[in-house]
Amino acid sequence: MDEKWLRMDDVILRKSKDRPWIPVWGYVEDKYNGTELPRRYDECRIYNSLLVSVKDKKEAMKLSLSELHPMTPRHAVSGSVPYLSTRMERIGFDSGLGSFLVVKQNYVDEGDYAIFIDQDLLMDLRLKQEGDKWVRPCEAYREVIRLSRNQEGQINLVEIKSEYLKDWLCVRNQGLILVSHIERRLLSRDGNEVFTKSEKSRVGGGHWEAWNYGCDDSGNGVLGDWTVMTCGYQSVDNDEDVPVFDHRTNKRSMVSSESIIPAQKISTRMDISQFVRTEWMPPGKTQRRMPFDQAGSLSFICEADGRSKKGKALSFPARYLWFDNAVLKQLLETRGGWIRWCSQETGLIGFTGSSGIHFGINREGLVNVLAKDIAELAWWKQEIWKAHNVCPEGGVCSELTDAQQRCKPAKTFAPESLLQLAFEQIDAAYAGFSAGDPLFIPFDSLNKVGNSIQRFNVQSHDDVLWLAKQINRLVVESLNQDSMRRVAKIDKNEKINSLKLLERVLGLVTDKDRAHSLLSPLHAIYTLRTADSHIPGHEVPEALSKLGIQSTAQLIRQGGRMIFVAAKALHEIAVTFKKEVDSKASSNN
Repeated sequence: MDEKWLRMDDVILRKSKDRPWIPVWGYVEDKYNGTELPRRYDECRIYNSLLVSVKDKKEAMKLSLSELHPMTPRHAVSGSVPYLSTRMERIGFDSGLGSFLVVKQNYVDEGDYAIFIDQDLLMDLRLKQEGDKWVRPCEAYREVIRLSRNQEGQINLVEIKSEYLKDWLCVRNQGLILVSHIERRLLSRDGNEVFTKSEKSRVGGGHWEAWNYGCDDSGNGVLGDWTVMTCGYQSVDNDEDVPVFDHRTNKRSMVSSESIIPAQKISTRMDISQFVRTEWMPPGKTQRRMPFDQAGSLSFICEADGRSKKGKALSFPARYLWFDNAVLKQLLETRGGWIRWCSQETGLIGFTGSSGIHFGINREGLVNVLAKDIAELAWWKQEIWKAHNVCPEGGVCSELTDAQQRCKPAKTFAPESLLQLAFEQIDAAYAGFSAGDPLFIPFDSLNKVGNSIQRFNVQSHDDVLWLAKQINRLVVESLNQDSMRRVAKIDKNEKINSLKLLERVLGLVTDKDRAHSLLSPLHAIYTLRTADSHIPGHEVPEALSKLGIQSTAQLIRQGGRMIFVAAKALHEIAVTFKKEVDSKASSNN
């Protein structure tokens, strides 16, 4: 085990340039099995990198880790040597300059430093820093750069996602010199050292070396006896105002002595192995992100027999593509995703900064999109749609063709839009009835919960119960109980749930039977919400029946029906409150 660890087969086989995350700068120290003897394992990993022109590759590959240390500031050595920028490095005498991808600036105290990443990289890829990572907002906030920290909180590793780095290198026609230095130490007291003599070899494109020496318990080498010498002045006049100590004029007062500290018995040995490698990371063969994200060239199924087309063949003549509706769920759940419904079966979906894709839901619950719109998408967006592409079935959504081909948009409303409208209506109507109190108390995740109430989020029968839970969170759990107790004059110590409270308030403006009938759909949704947290029983079919949901219907239709019924119930309650408010206003006039 110890010999295998020290010989570093795991490090030698894994090249930095082939990793998904490229370590471009780092100084990482790890200790294994604590710091106690009889055996202690330490590891130190050092990384650095240099951007160089492709034509300078041969000369740049000769650079060692010790030569890749940007210094601050850099002054001209003589009049013939020009000033060199902090992030630049000379590559031999006849070659050009390289630039550091990461620069470390040291301050006064040891361990107090800052890390700066190449500004061109951040600007060209349009990256945004969020804590210890840089993300790309125009690509669904995907993570591009990440930092790691040591126990003291200092940055000790900078890594960049390989695909982004290669794209950037392709545009600049540059490569990256990656230098790594890995050192492992085994401090042992049991006398079972691994290496009895020095070893070295060229392996894995690098240089491996190992040796062993005697040391004390802290790892300091013990070579033999220690000689300690002291030298000073025999007489010092403390009364002198401005004393001067010059051994050249006051040799007689100089005294010196020496003593020998015999070497201690060596009981501890240190095995050390090092592996140093310089790698060349070439630029990508093509780039897809700069100056702007390139359109993809993926093939999509567009014929009933499964035949595919791509590029211009998708754009002309005009045709439609089919996708399973889970694509809408994935797009909306991706950071930066948004949706806006245009009619009952059509809408726009996209990401922050985009105008969105016009889609429709056909009679089989599949999503239709104009093929030309997909062909013009950025490659990474095409990859999402591609994963959900299916063979044509159920025709094209009639509302979508009405809008795009007949130029006669449908005058219908999506249940999701109706729910949002009804939510606002009932809140406003109750405020007029209760002298200004809101019916719903805002909470931090209100928008998140509201956005999750979408029919296409129902992808399984369990999701039907999950959707009921989300509607219940939006409507029932956010009801203003304090206001309703005050309006209905209910003692604060009386135990009563939110829906019963609302029913009592409604009973003030209509008869009890109608109040109960208005809240019946919300009671059924609450029942389904409860079933989501427990083993479903007979109450689930009964609740679904009250909502007019058929268990055999398409899942997306079941979700749409539940949202519509909830919206209708809220709307009718809002109308009831509004009538009471209008009645009082007319009587006062």
